[in-house]
Amino acid sequence: MSTERYIEACSALRHYSSCIMNMRTTVIAQGIVLLTAAGYTLKLESSHYFYLAVSFGLVLTLVLWVQQMNYLADFKSHLSTIEKLESDLSPRIEEKGPWSQYKYERELREKNWPLFKTVVVYGPFVFFLIVFLLLAAMHSKGKLPPVIEKEKPAAVESSKAAPTANTTQMHNKAIQPTPKPLRDPWPADG
Repeated sequence: MSTERYIEACSALRHYSSCIMNMRTTVIAQGIVLLTAAGYTLKLESSHYFYLAVSFGLVLTLVLWVQQMNYLADFKSHLSTIEKLESDLSPRIEEKGPWSQYKYERELREKNWPLFKTVVVYGPFVFFLIVFLLLAAMHSKGKLPPVIEKEKPAAVESSKAAPTANTTQMHNKAIQPTPKPLRDPWPADG
Protein backbone atom coordinates (compact mmCIF):
# COMPACT_ATOMS: atom_id res chain seq x y z
CA MET A 1 0.00 0.00 0.00
CA SER A 2 2.66 2.56 0.93
CA THR A 3 4.68 1.73 -2.22
CA GLU A 4 1.70 2.77 -4.34
CA ARG A 5 1.31 5.97 -2.33
CA TYR A 6 5.03 6.63 -2.71
CA ILE A 7 4.86 6.22 -6.49
CA GLU A 8 1.83 8.51 -6.68
CA ALA A 9 3.48 11.14 -4.47
CA CYS A 10 6.67 11.04 -6.56
CA SER A 11 4.62 11.54 -9.70
CA ALA A 12 2.88 14.57 -8.15
CA LEU A 13 6.24 15.94 -7.00
CA ARG A 14 7.67 15.67 -10.51
CA HIS A 15 4.58 17.47 -11.80
CA TYR A 16 5.08 20.40 -9.42
CA SER A 17 8.80 20.47 -10.14
CA SER A 18 7.98 20.76 -13.85
CA CYS A 19 5.42 23.50 -13.14
CA ILE A 20 8.02 25.48 -11.18
CA MET A 21 10.55 25.22 -14.01
CA ASN A 22 7.94 26.17 -16.63
CA MET A 23 6.91 29.18 -14.54
CA ARG A 24 10.51 30.39 -14.40
CA THR A 25 10.81 30.01 -18.18
CA THR A 26 7.53 31.90 -18.65
CA VAL A 27 8.73 34.76 -16.44
CA ILE A 28 11.98 35.06 -18.38
CA ALA A 29 10.14 35.06 -21.73
CA GLN A 30 7.50 37.60 -20.65
CA GLY A 31 10.19 39.78 -19.09
CA ILE A 32 12.23 39.88 -22.29
CA VAL A 33 9.17 40.56 -24.44
CA LEU A 34 7.87 43.35 -22.19
CA LEU A 35 11.31 44.94 -21.83
CA THR A 36 11.58 44.93 -25.61
CA ALA A 37 8.14 46.52 -25.87
CA ALA A 38 9.06 49.15 -23.27
CA GLY A 39 12.27 49.93 -25.15
CA TYR A 40 10.40 50.25 -28.43
CA THR A 41 7.86 52.64 -26.93
CA LEU A 42 10.65 55.02 -25.92
CA LYS A 43 10.76 56.12 -29.58
CA LEU A 44 7.18 57.33 -29.39
CA GLU A 45 6.39 60.91 -28.46
CA SER A 46 4.05 59.95 -25.61
CA SER A 47 5.43 58.07 -22.62
CA HIS A 48 2.03 56.54 -21.83
CA TYR A 49 2.84 53.39 -23.80
CA PHE A 50 6.16 53.03 -21.98
CA TYR A 51 4.46 53.20 -18.59
CA LEU A 52 1.76 50.83 -19.81
CA ALA A 53 4.36 48.23 -20.86
CA VAL A 54 6.31 48.62 -17.61
CA SER A 55 3.15 48.49 -15.47
CA PHE A 56 1.91 45.42 -17.29
CA GLY A 57 5.34 43.82 -16.77
CA LEU A 58 5.21 44.54 -13.03
CA VAL A 59 1.68 43.21 -12.62
CA LEU A 60 2.25 40.10 -14.73
CA THR A 61 5.51 39.32 -12.91
CA LEU A 62 3.74 39.63 -9.56
CA VAL A 63 0.87 37.39 -10.71
CA LEU A 64 3.34 34.76 -11.93
CA TRP A 65 5.29 35.05 -8.68
CA VAL A 66 2.14 34.31 -6.67
CA GLN A 67 1.52 31.24 -8.84
CA GLN A 68 5.13 30.19 -8.30
CA MET A 69 4.71 30.54 -4.52
CA ASN A 70 1.64 28.28 -4.71
CA TYR A 71 3.58 25.67 -6.72
CA LEU A 72 6.45 25.85 -4.21
CA ALA A 73 4.07 25.35 -1.27
CA ASP A 74 2.54 22.29 -2.96
CA PHE A 75 6.01 20.99 -3.82
CA LYS A 76 7.19 21.30 -0.20
CA SER A 77 4.02 19.62 1.07
CA HIS A 78 4.47 16.67 -1.26
CA LEU A 79 8.18 16.52 -0.40
CA SER A 80 7.38 16.21 3.31
CA THR A 81 4.86 13.46 2.59
CA ILE A 82 7.40 11.61 0.46
CA GLU A 83 10.00 11.93 3.20
CA LYS A 84 7.60 10.22 5.64
CA LEU A 85 6.81 7.51 3.11
CA GLU A 86 10.51 6.90 2.46
CA SER A 87 11.15 6.51 6.18
CA ASP A 88 8.32 3.94 6.33
CA LEU A 89 9.76 2.03 3.37
CA SER A 90 13.30 2.07 4.77
CA PRO A 91 13.27 2.38 8.57
CA ARG A 92 17.08 2.58 8.85
CA ILE A 93 18.14 6.23 9.20
CA GLU A 94 21.36 5.81 7.23
CA GLU A 95 19.37 4.76 4.15
CA LYS A 96 17.71 7.94 2.99
CA GLY A 97 15.56 7.84 -0.09
CA PRO A 98 16.39 10.10 -3.06
CA TRP A 99 13.81 12.73 -2.21
CA SER A 100 14.78 12.82 1.46
CA GLN A 101 18.37 13.37 0.38
CA TYR A 102 17.23 16.14 -1.98
CA LYS A 103 15.31 17.83 0.85
CA TYR A 104 18.33 17.58 3.13
CA GLU A 105 20.65 19.10 0.49
CA ARG A 106 18.22 21.90 -0.28
CA GLU A 107 17.79 22.80 3.40
CA LEU A 108 21.57 22.75 3.77
CA ARG A 109 21.95 25.22 0.86
CA GLU A 110 19.29 27.51 2.31
CA LYS A 111 21.02 27.43 5.71
CA ASN A 112 24.57 27.97 4.39
CA TRP A 113 23.74 30.56 1.76
CA PRO A 114 21.28 33.23 2.98
CA LEU A 115 20.66 34.56 -0.54
CA PHE A 116 19.73 31.12 -1.90
CA LYS A 117 15.99 31.83 -1.98
CA THR A 118 16.38 35.32 -3.42
CA VAL A 119 18.83 34.37 -6.16
CA VAL A 120 17.98 30.76 -7.00
CA VAL A 121 14.38 30.16 -6.01
CA TYR A 122 12.92 33.60 -6.78
CA GLY A 123 15.67 34.79 -9.15
CA PRO A 124 13.79 35.57 -12.37
CA PHE A 125 10.92 37.18 -10.48
CA VAL A 126 13.15 39.40 -8.37
CA PHE A 127 15.26 40.33 -11.39
CA PHE A 128 12.37 41.49 -13.56
CA LEU A 129 10.59 43.25 -10.68
CA ILE A 130 13.74 45.26 -10.01
CA VAL A 131 14.31 45.98 -13.71
CA PHE A 132 10.73 47.16 -14.31
CA LEU A 133 10.75 49.34 -11.18
CA LEU A 134 14.17 50.75 -12.07
CA LEU A 135 13.09 51.57 -15.63
CA ALA A 136 9.94 53.32 -14.44
CA ALA A 137 11.88 55.33 -11.85
CA MET A 138 14.64 56.29 -14.30
CA HIS A 139 12.14 57.32 -16.97
CA SER A 140 10.11 59.42 -14.55
CA LYS A 141 13.30 61.25 -13.46
CA GLY A 142 14.43 61.74 -17.08
CA LYS A 143 17.53 59.59 -16.55
CA LEU A 144 17.07 57.25 -19.52
CA PRO A 145 19.26 58.14 -22.48
CA PRO A 146 17.39 59.60 -25.46
CA VAL A 147 16.62 57.35 -28.39
CA ILE A 148 18.59 58.53 -31.40
CA GLU A 149 17.00 57.83 -34.74
CA LYS A 150 19.24 57.10 -37.71
CA GLU A 151 19.23 59.69 -40.46
CA LYS A 152 16.89 58.83 -43.27
CA PRO A 153 18.17 58.82 -46.85
CA ALA A 154 17.47 61.91 -48.95
CA ALA A 155 15.12 59.96 -51.23
CA VAL A 156 12.85 59.20 -48.29
CA GLU A 157 12.94 62.81 -47.14
CA SER A 158 12.05 64.12 -50.61
CA SER A 159 9.10 61.74 -50.87
CA LYS A 160 7.54 63.46 -47.88
CA ALA A 161 7.50 66.79 -49.69
CA ALA A 162 4.19 68.30 -50.74
CA PRO A 163 2.80 66.52 -53.78
CA THR A 164 3.07 68.35 -57.07
CA ALA A 165 0.48 68.28 -59.82
CA ASN A 166 2.57 65.75 -61.74
CA THR A 167 2.83 63.30 -58.82
CA THR A 168 -0.85 63.70 -58.04
CA GLN A 169 -1.72 62.80 -61.63
CA MET A 170 0.53 59.73 -61.47
CA HIS A 171 -1.13 58.52 -58.29
CA ASN A 172 -4.61 59.13 -59.62
CA LYS A 173 -3.89 57.39 -62.90
CA ALA A 174 -4.00 53.63 -62.71
CA ILE A 175 -0.69 52.51 -64.15
CA GLN A 176 -0.77 48.91 -65.17
CA PRO A 177 2.26 47.24 -66.63
CA THR A 178 1.91 45.61 -70.01
CA PRO A 179 1.83 41.86 -69.46
CA LYS A 180 4.51 39.85 -71.22
CA PRO A 181 3.24 37.03 -73.41
CA LEU A 182 3.54 33.67 -71.74
CA ARG A 183 6.12 31.32 -73.13
CA ASP A 184 4.77 27.98 -74.17
CA PRO A 185 6.36 25.42 -71.87
CA TRP A 186 5.85 22.64 -74.41
CA PRO A 187 6.67 24.05 -77.82
CA ALA A 188 5.37 22.13 -80.79
CA ASP A 189 7.95 19.96 -82.57
CA GLY A 190 8.67 21.07 -85.95
